[in-house]
Order: sequence, then structure tokens, then C-alpha cells
Amino acid sequence: MSLIRAVLRLAAVAALRDRTWAGPRVFDSDNTPLVDALGVGDTAKPYIVVFTDEDGRPDLVGADIYSARRQLELVLEIGVASAVMAESGDAVLEFPRTDAAMELVIDMVQSQALAAVFGDAQSEWGAITRALLFGH
Repeated sequence: MSLIRAVLRLAAVAALRDRTWAGPRVFDSDNTPLVDALGVGDTAKPYIVVFTDEDGRPDLVGADIYSARRQLELVLEIGVASAVMAESGDAVLEFPRTDAAMELVIDMVQSQALAAVFGDAQSEWGAITRALLFGH
């Protein structure tokens, strides 16, 4: 596991939390399962899960591992869900049927998330996230 990936996810979560309609429901992919994090009995609300993907070093052949160029993707999964108790007694995720209003909510959360991470010059966590992604 790359330490940079873990730090990138943590910084992105901190930059996003309470900055979008998802509120505090922003999670690192390596932490609590979403069904547990959402809380049983709540109404369907937006959430964001932060992943890292495609962590590769295309120039590694013949290069030092620490000087090779890196390709790393930051992925935000944005959705609307709630946790409900199934007849079996287990908590399960419930995704409401999509409609134009729900798609608008997801679009708005995406726009807010991009603004929080990439558009807010005052956000220290956003600055850390940008530095890890872009190297400046």
C-alpha cells in the first residue's frame, strides 16, 4: 500500500466534510462500511466515498522508484442512500429510485465537491490534496 494514497484520501475527506450537501457523510474507502456509517433509520441522504485508483508508475523501467513519474486517480463516489434494518436483522443499504430531483442533488454535490477540493484557496486540506495530486 502506498502511503501517498492513504494521505491523499484522508486529506480529500477532510477537505470535503461539511462542505457539500453530504455534510459529515464523507468516508474514506478504507474505513467503516457504508451501511454502518449511514446509520440505520435515517432518511436517504447524499454521501461521498473517497477512493484512490490507478496507482501506477509508467516510467519505472530504468528509473529510481522515488523519482519515477506517478499516475494516481482520486475517485469520488457520490450517491444517495439510507441504511435500513432487513427482516434478517442485518442492516442493509437502500437506494431510492432515481428521478430528476435526485440526479440534480447528485450533480450539485459533485459541483460542491469539486469547488471544495479544487476551487477554495482558503482550504488547507484542499491545498494538501492539490499538492499530492499535482505536485505543487
